[in-house]
Amino acid sequence: MPVTRKPKEYKEQQALVRYLRRRGFFVYAIPNHKEQRADIGAVAGMPDLQIVLEDKKVIWVEMKRQKGGRVSEAQKQVHALLEGLGHIVILGFGAKDCVAKLDEYLN
Repeated sequence: MPVTRKPKEYKEQQALVRYLRRRGFFVYAIPNHKEQRADIGAVAGMPDLQIVLEDKKVIWVEMKRQKGGRVSEAQKQVHALLEGLGHIVILGFGAKDCVAKLDEYLN
């Protein structure tokens, strides 16, 4: 019996970015990995993507795998901070989940 593997997080993120760009949205990744340094601005827990909208609005997107993705304590803290500032933070488990959650804001 073949083993069915769920896509890795970066593959899900690639699919979401392609989808959003095809729809004409300006979306970019926030490269904030462990090997980057805090003294040059890296912040643990920052979401993976930012979508820039009209009227000075942005949506932050935290991507996780469809199954098994976990949110770290640093991510929870940053998400709460951003939401406290009035920003929208989407936590999506795979590209399809992200699209479903983003539809409320992008249509």
